[in-house]
Amino acid sequence: MSGSSTGEISLPTSAARSSATVAAWTLVSRVTGLGRVVVIGAVLGPTFLANCFVATNVVPNMVYLAIAGTVLGAVVVPAIVRTAAAAGIGGAADMLGRLTGYLLAASGAVCALLLVCSPLIARLLTFGITDPALRSRAEYLTVLMLFFVTPQVVCYMIATVGAAAQQARGRFGLAAAAPAVENIGVIVTVVAVGHIYGHGVEISDAPVGLVIALCTGSTLSVALHMALQLIGAARVGLPVRPRLPLRSDPRTSEITHRIRESSVVAASPVASYFTLLVMAGTVPGGVLVVQIAYAVYSLPVALGARAVSIAVLPGLSVAAGRSDRSAFNDKVREGIVYAVIAGLPPLILLFTFASPIADVLANGQLRVAGLIESLAGCLVVLAVAQLPAGLHEVCRQALFARLDVRGPRIAALLAFGTTLATGLVVLLAQAGNDRLIGLGAAVLASDIAAVTTVIVLLRKEIRPEPIADRRRLGAAALASTVMLPLAALGWVLLEFLHGNRAVDLLIVSMTSALALGLFGLTLRATIGPPRTAR
Repeated sequence: MSGSSTGEISLPTSAARSSATVAAWTLVSRVTGLGRVVVIGAVLGPTFLANCFVATNVVPNMVYLAIAGTVLGAVVVPAIVRTAAAAGIGGAADMLGRLTGYLLAASGAVCALLLVCSPLIARLLTFGITDPALRSRAEYLTVLMLFFVTPQVVCYMIATVGAAAQQARGRFGLAAAAPAVENIGVIVTVVAVGHIYGHGVEISDAPVGLVIALCTGSTLSVALHMALQLIGAARVGLPVRPRLPLRSDPRTSEITHRIRESSVVAASPVASYFTLLVMAGTVPGGVLVVQIAYAVYSLPVALGARAVSIAVLPGLSVAAGRSDRSAFNDKVREGIVYAVIAGLPPLILLFTFASPIADVLANGQLRVAGLIESLAGCLVVLAVAQLPAGLHEVCRQALFARLDVRGPRIAALLAFGTTLATGLVVLLAQAGNDRLIGLGAAVLASDIAAVTTVIVLLRKEIRPEPIADRRRLGAAALASTVMLPLAALGWVLLEFLHGNRAVDLLIVSMTSALALGLFGLTLRATIGPPRTAR
């Protein structure tokens, strides 16, 4: 157990070290998450059954994200830090129990609403199927899937509370690693179902038992993820014990009020993603392509900017709570520099090696030439998008640390509006597999809108000091430039050798490793080792 039992929470001294811990475990979780989508594609193939299962299986996560989602941790962590400083760890645990009771009641009500709305959701997810009989069967099975996966909403909510409790106590490893267990559980489920029922089953031939097995295994995997987060919270002295009925408590009321205020911030990216999935559902296997591309796009954001934001949020919250402007501004600049450093190498490598990466990720029933080309095109666009997405993540967390909900809300609404407008243009102007690349462009446009908004708002908060450390950003740009010859060499080797997928993967892996090593050495030579955070 870390920290004092009666006073402030002790935090790690180095944001770089904490970010590395989060990034290492997040890498495991994200790689298994990508593997989860790849396995689903390999087993279920480019079918409307795959579209329905993948889309339906993310509905509970999207609903949870719409209720609180990514903002829940950003709201709860500062609240725990400040409550512990004022009332000790016991007071923080009491507040956490009341908050969990509120979230359980809210998520339970949302689950009931989700079941009531399941026919409408099923109709939206299957509207791209032109054959009436096939669409009717898809709607029926989608409603059945929703019945079995809806409890995941509650599991995700409680899991996030447990993760926030660990992060507030300066413990990041288990919180970042637990999702990997969920992903492995889903992979095992899909492989087992494929072994029993066969591969590439279309929705017209899919038995009810197949659907129930897929969704039950998925929900049990999420429940195991939740259990691990609860164990982690208990180990750091903040057991998640829901308290119902709720009594009047100023701290809990303040937090729940901020969560409600932040609902737009949580719901907007979810609405954007749901819109993309619905549009991708017009192409057989399109939902799989978009989700694989989105998983690759999310990986550098999670390993870099999100790891940084999670690690610096407690320190930002402490500095903001003490009105220590200098320390807060230092943390903001540090977070921005780390986000850029983490985003530049993936931009170069994904942009250069999009085609071989797409070829490696498309396996089994998903190995269709047109879909592989679409996946490669999506990866090129999203390689660029992950850089503004990472910067948005860090700057938004800084605003939350100052208890600013209005700024992130404005950014979220602008991003959703951009996604919707761009997506509609793509839907009307493009057809077939080209439509999927256009949906990737919609993600890029929304990320640019969001990051521009939060940077402008954050800049107003820290004036007259600069928002960025230009010297260190210049060093990051130089290190990225040094990577370019190696990336170009790898591309040339791929073009001339024309090897099989194993050879291509070897070339990409070795070239990327050398380029990343050179990037790190250049950074170290120009800006020195990471500084200890204040």
